Amino acid sequence: MREPVYKRYAKLLKLVALANGEPDGLRDAIMPVGDTIVNYGPKEKFAPLISQTLRKLAAKPVPKMGEVQVAVPLPDLSPVGIFVDFNSTMRETKDFNRDVFLPALKGGDVRRIKVCPICDKLFVALRLDQPACSRKCGNAHRARKFRRKYESNRRRYRKLGIRAKELIKLNASLRLTEKPRKPGRKQKRGKEHG
Repeated sequence: MREPVYKRYAKLLKLVALANGEPDGLRDAIMPVGDTIVNYGPKEKFAPLISQTLRKLAAKPVPKMGEVQVAVPLPDLSPVGIFVDFNSTMRETKDFNRDVFLPALKGGDVRRIKVCPICDKLFVALRLDQPACSRKCGNAHRARKFRRKYESNRRRYRKLGIRAKELIKLNASLRLTEKPRKPGRKQKRGKEHG
């Protein structure tokens, strides 16, 4: 049985929450790693850089078969080096990219990282055809799309004149009467009785 999408992308969902500036995004993103925020640095530094990288990934088109893939550079979140403790023991510094960021992205589908057209927040699409981050934004997006289509028709009718809509309907009905039609079932019955 396949793993549900929200479980497979749990780490990425937490990173997106951090990138959007949601309250406990960083703590939740780091919890699977089992580390504290102090080991990586201030969270104010992480959110904009992660947001910028995820937005680049969302904007990048998926390469087709045979196309050259272009790499998206990772943000320089924490320098990797040697940390010397107060008791003179050496240990490696924690690397946010290696410990948190890359594991969250590994094996994921880049088409699921999207930017909401209404509120401009990053989101992970649980369905590939999901247009917006929430139901509210999805409804607003559909309404705007419909209104754009309605407005273009309205402008065309205004440009043609007040009676343009009536003339277009009349023209369409004249076209229908000009075409030779095969007698339908109702017409056959009418001829038999009349």
